[in-house]
Amino acid sequence: MPLHKVETPSSQSLSRVPSISKLTNESLGKLTNRRDVVLINPICGGSGDISLANKIANLALEQDCRITIVPVDCTLFGDPTFNNNHRNISHCSVEHSIGDFYDPIFVVAPAAICSPAKLHDIIESLCHEYHLNKDDVACIEEMDFISPDNARVLEREDMFKKSGFNKSMYYSLGFSEGAIGYLPVDKHTVDIVRERCERDLVNLLDSYNFSLEKQSRYNIAYISSPNIYNAVRVFVTNTLSENQSGNANYIIVVRLLNEKNEDKLIKYTEGVLSHGGDDYNPQDLFSSANIYVAKPDDAEKQTIHHKVNVDGEGGGRINIVFVNSLPQNILYDFMALADSGMASGDQSLGEFLSLNGQVPYYEVQPWKVNLGNALVAHAKDIGGDELSGVISSRIVGINDHILTSVERNRATEQSDGLKDFNERIRSRTADSQISELFKPNRKDDEDLIN
Repeated sequence: MPLHKVETPSSQSLSRVPSISKLTNESLGKLTNRRDVVLINPICGGSGDISLANKIANLALEQDCRITIVPVDCTLFGDPTFNNNHRNISHCSVEHSIGDFYDPIFVVAPAAICSPAKLHDIIESLCHEYHLNKDDVACIEEMDFISPDNARVLEREDMFKKSGFNKSMYYSLGFSEGAIGYLPVDKHTVDIVRERCERDLVNLLDSYNFSLEKQSRYNIAYISSPNIYNAVRVFVTNTLSENQSGNANYIIVVRLLNEKNEDKLIKYTEGVLSHGGDDYNPQDLFSSANIYVAKPDDAEKQTIHHKVNVDGEGGGRINIVFVNSLPQNILYDFMALADSGMASGDQSLGEFLSLNGQVPYYEVQPWKVNLGNALVAHAKDIGGDELSGVISSRIVGINDHILTSVERNRATEQSDGLKDFNERIRSRTADSQISELFKPNRKDDEDLIN
């Protein structure tokens, strides 16, 4: 459930505010004591690009900015496309449109998926149609996607200069050298989630007539790529072997789950729980494992269907629930309560860090290898090869590795190093630096009033 107005894209009125000459002095002061923001939002599949724009817009709202988000569809074959279906957001009671802006800052996020040439055309079109000045422009890149000296970044900087912008800025989210960290969930939302999460989940499961094991570990995974099977194998097997006693509940969100791959995923997971290797036997880790799939009955309700039971020889009971999607508030609740997690992409990683405080297992898509390597490098800096080996085993897509008994013991011995690693990564937030972009430009305010 969205906790901010900006979280839910919607069609909003584009009616113009009165001209400045018609505003009262009080209204004029409120209007000019802020920055206007044109947020160009290239979108290329999934919801992560939209979520990034929403988080940036929320930071601008905290500075009392007026924001217009301009979505650019980069998923179609051929050139990216955009239209006039802008999203206009502000705390002001008077609605605005992009044409009402005075000297806005342009923000492009995420930047690299739109070519410099196409970005030039989009900006020129907006400035021509709405009579916008070119002063400041900032590009915000997704986590560790490209380096600041990448040819495309340099080409884009040159384009901004030739287009007439006075100042261009570049920010790379992520954890590699020169990156500024991640955008966290805002503190107000985190406090709400932590206060409500246990109560809400009990009510949710009661509504499904479904009971998870009491006094058990919660493990939440979000898998968005086609690499479903390796991700499930590494996450389930390694978290079970790291914690070999007690009950465990797994909620695994598989964005690409459908009727065609559901049976294959169930059978694969059954095999993961039934067959081990030379160094381990997964059935030693539980007495009974139940696999479920949650399916929607309608837009409001899902039903949990039991699929398979696997008998084991250990002491704990396991529940594994696969689901295609969860409402954001429920996903946040599980993240806050989780003993371990798996993220896929920037947004779920940042959300787990914000709500849980730990670095989750990470499912690396091909363009995210730099992010996985950056996390391993931080671990090596803190705890040498032993800690970097532990973290490397949690990066699916770089090292799809099942822990050996020696490595499980090593992970236990690295508990202090893991705490330091989690704290270093959790604390590297980028919100304060991005917020600086949106602080009022006092000189422009004075010039406009005079």
